[in-house]
Amino acid sequence: MGSVRAHRVGFLDAKHPTPALDGVAKQSIVFEHAYAQAPLTVVSDASILSGTYPQTHGATEFGSPLAAGVSWLPDVLHGRGYKRVAFVGTSMLDPKSGHAPGFDRGFDSYDSSGGAKQIVDIVAWVGGKHETPFFLWANIAPRGGAATGDAAVGKIVEALRSRKLFDDSIIAIVSDHGESLGAHGEDTFGVFLYDETTHVPLLLKLPTNQLAGKQVSARVRTLDIAPTVLEAAGIPVPSQMQGQSLLRIAKSNTGG
Repeated sequence: MGSVRAHRVGFLDAKHPTPALDGVAKQSIVFEHAYAQAPLTVVSDASILSGTYPQTHGATEFGSPLAAGVSWLPDVLHGRGYKRVAFVGTSMLDPKSGHAPGFDRGFDSYDSSGGAKQIVDIVAWVGGKHETPFFLWANIAPRGGAATGDAAVGKIVEALRSRKLFDDSIIAIVSDHGESLGAHGEDTFGVFLYDETTHVPLLLKLPTNQLAGKQVSARVRTLDIAPTVLEAAGIPVPSQMQGQSLLRIAKSNTGG
């Protein structure tokens, strides 16, 4: 999801429920204190997909390329036979920018509809025939905030269920960063490191709902997601990744 604060979702005690997200949360590990590595989409998404800090992956602004030698989650999965597909609701992650490498399918134009067509495309793709395991990366356009993200998650989950893919899937739901919305004198998203801009919702649903309902109070990082996905899939984690497995943290409920 794009630009959703942690405290805008129901499962983290928001005033208003987010029914789709709250439903998935009951079948997932809930990380109460997850933090993005930057309050900027390009930087944060690069950390999520590489499992590294911004100073390591090098994509610290729009247009800056990834550093050579950085392990990239889509590429690692491709090496294990996974099909890779991306549906991205922001022009900041256009493949031409160099920030969305490693996918078999992406996009060639920017859809400014606020994400509606993006979700239709995702649902249609999920409903197709899949002969190999796949990695689907969806960055939901930030227009509408938590409500938009919740509705999108609901439609994607419904599509996965209809194809009988949901139960056996590894699903991570996270926001790339939060937003200030006027806090600390910052209008709109905000670019400084405050709780409002870096504390994000994070859910991890494992196959057959392992550890469902687990609440983790330890502080974790979004750069931990890539190594977690790999471990959950039984794939060795590249030594270049600086994150740690959230599975181990969830089982012990301690963070590092």
